[in-house]
Amino acid sequence: MIPFSPRSRSEVLPRLGQMPFDLIVIGGGITGAGVFRDATLRRMNVLLVEKNDFASGTSSKSSKLIHGGLRYLKEYDFGLTRESCLERNLLIKQNPHLVEPIPFVYPIYRRDKEGPAMVKAGMWLYEALGGFHNYQRHRMLSRDETLELIPDLDPEGLRGAAHYYDAAVDDARLTLENIKCGVREGGVALNYVAAIGFTREKDRISGVLLRDMVSWKTFEARAPAVVNATGVWVNAVRNLDSPAERTLSPTKGVHIVVPSTRIRQHATLAFRNPADDRQLFSIPRGEMTLIGTTDTFFNGDADSIETLWDDVDYLLDAANRVFPGCGLNRDDLVSVFAGIRPLIAPKQEADAGAISREHEVFEDPSGLISIAGGKLTTYRLMARELVDLATTRLPASRRRRLGPCVTERSLARRLLDVEAETGDFIDQGHPEPVARHLVTTYGSDARAVLALCGEVPGGIEPIEPGAPFLKGEVVHAVRHECALSVTDVLMRRLRAAIWLPGQGIEAAGPVSRLMAAELGWTEDERAAQAERYAEEIRKFYRPVGR
Repeated sequence: MIPFSPRSRSEVLPRLGQMPFDLIVIGGGITGAGVFRDATLRRMNVLLVEKNDFASGTSSKSSKLIHGGLRYLKEYDFGLTRESCLERNLLIKQNPHLVEPIPFVYPIYRRDKEGPAMVKAGMWLYEALGGFHNYQRHRMLSRDETLELIPDLDPEGLRGAAHYYDAAVDDARLTLENIKCGVREGGVALNYVAAIGFTREKDRISGVLLRDMVSWKTFEARAPAVVNATGVWVNAVRNLDSPAERTLSPTKGVHIVVPSTRIRQHATLAFRNPADDRQLFSIPRGEMTLIGTTDTFFNGDADSIETLWDDVDYLLDAANRVFPGCGLNRDDLVSVFAGIRPLIAPKQEADAGAISREHEVFEDPSGLISIAGGKLTTYRLMARELVDLATTRLPASRRRRLGPCVTERSLARRLLDVEAETGDFIDQGHPEPVARHLVTTYGSDARAVLALCGEVPGGIEPIEPGAPFLKGEVVHAVRHECALSVTDVLMRRLRAAIWLPGQGIEAAGPVSRLMAAELGWTEDERAAQAERYAEEIRKFYRPVGR
């Protein structure tokens, strides 16, 4: 097994040209991570490369939901809904620490086209498509029961609601867990390594030219199969091979985070904006509430996504329409973030919100396999399809030695009772937010992470006052999750950029000092890392415009 650390990364890079890979995966988001895990579990020799950090694109900037997609029913997309519901059920079972079943409320108003009877029929269909194996069955709520669950909901014209279950997820951690699983199975995963070209034999791709974005050195890796799973960058990678037709119609999704004390709700609200009928969510997550998302066409640079105040004001206005007594405003914002959906360009002109979330696989004449579209919930199915296709590129003698797809088995190495484990940590004297964070972030590895925190001087102290994240976790992120920068730790390993007031800028100094001790940074490098994190927050997590 190859370790997953900066040291192992620097040791393996010069040896890539001599390593016998069956498959090279370009892209370290959820789809590429799923392909990496699936292929290594089939006993393939796999290399995964990501030009930035793992999950640094769309896979850390989603609505953080695993769901069947109720709105797809209205579009008669029963196939996608069924796939999504079944995958949701499986992910809840496989990843109890990361994928949490949560209650949803779907309110019904007199102004709505669908009355209670139609909504109830839709709920039965939603559960039937999931094989009636959801976490709990739906139930219909009266007006009073609805307001008991969502006290701040607009009561004017409210008839009742449907109460059902989907799930919440930490998208970046799910991506990382897939990658770590692949590394445990013998795969090689490298962040900050960009694909800059391809090698060929008889007009077929035989390998990938790579650039280490840290040292700026170039390397070559060879494999009979190459998968391009780069999301919104899929055309850019295809163009390294040959000019590709336009395959994407990207849309931007903006989210805002406000303190949970600003909205009284005891379940996630799936609501339609009264102004334009767009489906939105208000999702309580501990001390914070996530509201989103917008859905607008995006034609800019995917490496430099700006959130406009217009987007933020749209979400604030929608929330104030459905929670009329709350009076949310810009001063309530804890954080703002935006992601780009790599949706397939429709054959006919369509509104951004109406573009299908189905995926499509493209095979270029050179043999490059690319994927676009899809959604977080169905990543495992997309990965299975890609690995099935990639195996056909291998010699018959090699294919015979591979195993079948086994990703329907448990992702977690040891399934655990989240509540019991959290209670155990609390009994040991850890504050409830810290205990819950450790268990829901690391699962069965939580005790090992806590033990490492105990070995680090000051390791059981929070990274900043009031935060549930411990200083020792920074060392764990470097040694065991290949974090190379302060941004890697605070944005994706610990998610401080989203959930902490101040977005972790106060923690950047302490985090940089811990990382400097691990990575040998000079004082100038350490200070530059802390400042770079603050700059990243200002650039990507702060709205611009009026």
